[in-house]
Amino acid sequence: MRILVSTVVLAIALAVSAAGPAEAQQGSHSSESGEAQSHGTDLTGWKWINFFLLVGIAGYFLAKPAGRFFAGRTHDIRKGIREAQALREEAEARVADVERRLANLDQDIQHLRDRARDEAAAEAERLRNVTSRDIARIQAQAEEEIRQAAKSAESRLRRDATALALQLAEQKLRSQVDASGQDALVRRFVDGLGTSLEPQSESSPR
Repeated sequence: MRILVSTVVLAIALAVSAAGPAEAQQGSHSSESGEAQSHGTDLTGWKWINFFLLVGIAGYFLAKPAGRFFAGRTHDIRKGIREAQALREEAEARVADVERRLANLDQDIQHLRDRARDEAAAEAERLRNVTSRDIARIQAQAEEEIRQAAKSAESRLRRDATALALQLAEQKLRSQVDASGQDALVRRFVDGLGTSLEPQSESSPR
């Protein structure tokens, strides 16, 4: 960019410096004869020739830098256009997505409500099933405990009944044996004892 500006300034300066003396010379001879006027016309032609030469030389030296400059600027402009287009497309896509979500918001809310209701019903059913199983288990456990308690009570009653029967039999026997019976039992015991002692008394004098 600096090279381009410097070259343009140099070309303008050369053109001005070439045109200045010719105009001054033409002004100094304006009061002369027709020969001087024709000479001034020739100087004007040379001025334009010098100008076009300078422009051509400047264009020759400026063509390559200017081409690079304008090519770079064109590339930057196209890049900026592409980036702006990409940003615009992204923004449009986001806006479309937001609009789509807003349009489907009621449906999404209803879907969430339905799913929450279904999950709550499933959880309630699961709890009911668990409660039913627990109740059945508790009932079976209670029935088993009652059966074991009844069996234990039956065994206890049988033992108590047997003991009571023995006690009643003993009391009955005791009530049937009176005082005379007891004396007879004592006499039999004494007679039996005397019989067992008689052989010993007979054999002792020998």
